[in-house]
Amino acid sequence: SPITLDWEVYEDPGLLTYVSSGTVVADASTGWTAQADVALPFPGRHYWYRWVDSLGNSSVIGRTKTAPYGQIPQARLAVLSCSSIYSGYFNAYKRISERDDIDLLVHLGDYIYDFVDADERVRVPVPAPIDPETLSEWRERHTYYLLDPDLRAARQNHPWAAIWDNHDIDGSTPQTVAEAMQAFQEFLPMRLTNSAN
Repeated sequence: SPITLDWEVYEDPGLLTYVSSGTVVADASTGWTAQADVALPFPGRHYWYRWVDSLGNSSVIGRTKTAPYGQIPQARLAVLSCSSIYSGYFNAYKRISERDDIDLLVHLGDYIYDFVDADERVRVPVPAPIDPETLSEWRERHTYYLLDPDLRAARQNHPWAAIWDNHDIDGSTPQTVAEAMQAFQEFLPMRLTNSAN
C-alpha cells in the first residue's frame, strides 16, 4: 500500500523554529522513494528537515542550504565524479559531510557503477553484482550504494546537484536506459520537472 510521508522544515537543528511542511506519497511506482520540492523563505542559509510517517516514525535530520541571492563574493563547491563503491571506500564523502563551509555538492556523473572494473576490485560483495538491466535491478543498485554510511552522511548534510554519466544509465536497449534514468531520478535528491511535489 502507498505510504504517506510528512516533510517538515525548520530553521535550526533542534527542530524548534518551524518553517514549512507538507505531505507526499511513496509507492511502488517510484521504488518507494519520495521527494518534495520546497520553497524556503531566505536565500543563502541552512535549513533542517525530516520525514515523518503516519505512525510517527521520523527519519534522521537532514540539512540543506538555499542558494544565495544577488552578487556573492564566493561559492564553495564540493565536486565529485566516478564514485565506484567497488573501487574503494567513500571516506571523501565523509570528509565532505563534516564541513560547514560547502554551499553545494556537485556530482558530475557515475554516481553509481553498473559493473565492477576488473582492475579495481576493492570491496566487491559476494556474490558479485550483476550489470543492471531492469528498473528493479537499477533500483537495487541505488539501494546498495545507500548502504554506505559516508555517502548517506554527504546526502544528509548538503544540497546536491547531480547529472548522470555512462555508468549511471548504461543499457543495452532504449528501455534499459530509460529505466536507469528513472531510477537515477527517483534515488537522487533532484528537482523533477514532471513532479507535482
